[in-house]
Amino acid sequence: MGDSNFFIILFSNNLSGVQKKLGDVIHFELNEDPNPLGVDMPESLDAVIEQDEYLKAIFEGLTLGKKRNIIHQISRIKDIDKQIQKSIKLIKESTQPRPKKSL
Repeated sequence: MGDSNFFIILFSNNLSGVQKKLGDVIHFELNEDPNPLGVDMPESLDAVIEQDEYLKAIFEGLTLGKKRNIIHQISRIKDIDKQIQKSIKLIKESTQPRPKKSL
């Protein structure tokens, strides 16, 4: 892809944090995130999909983006019982086509 030259924009506070100044060369290493979702799965959601094979099959068939969306929605809920109820609802709804918007 290209000539293998890549640029990362750093703000001055990032430069001072690594004792560098404008124009200095910085060497870095990028590592792949071992978690393909990039977010931690709530324990309640993990328990739901581990206990229900049907929900697990649906969840595993979702795209990473849809999985992240469900995880973010569940993570915002503080009550564990509500997290479980919402997890089941969101996973089941993910199999249904999205309604078309009327203009």
